[in-house]
Amino acid sequence: MKEWKRYLIYVVCIFVYISLSAFIYYKINSHSNTTGSIDFYVAGLVPFCVNTIFGVLLGMEHFIKMKKGTGMWKLNTTRLLIVGVPSFILSLYYFFYHSNIRILIDLTDLLPNEIMLQKPFMNFVQILLGYIVITSFIKKNKEIL
Repeated sequence: MKEWKRYLIYVVCIFVYISLSAFIYYKINSHSNTTGSIDFYVAGLVPFCVNTIFGVLLGMEHFIKMKKGTGMWKLNTTRLLIVGVPSFILSLYYFFYHSNIRILIDLTDLLPNEIMLQKPFMNFVQILLGYIVITSFIKKNKEIL
């Protein structure tokens, strides 16, 4: 497939995904406006899933290039441990903050909640998590076609 067609498909997929996620957010907001409340898990889990999948989508080009290579699949555990695990923990910060588990609440006291609970920060670490996970899959002898 020609390179421009591949990028066009990639951009269309990202656009469709963004449109779909905007529709999901719209439905959640309209439901919360109608009922006057929103479920705690919906408020945290839906953005977590949407943002993480978006990060995976952003790193999909790398994964497809690796798939074309030869050799055995390998997981870049160093990358996952140094960047992925902290991103995962920070992306779950919303759940830690709103949980009834004392040790998790104590962990949230170590960091400034005014920054950690802001949507741009949460979106960033969740997208980063998805990107790190998908780009951590590599081929041992990667000869890219």
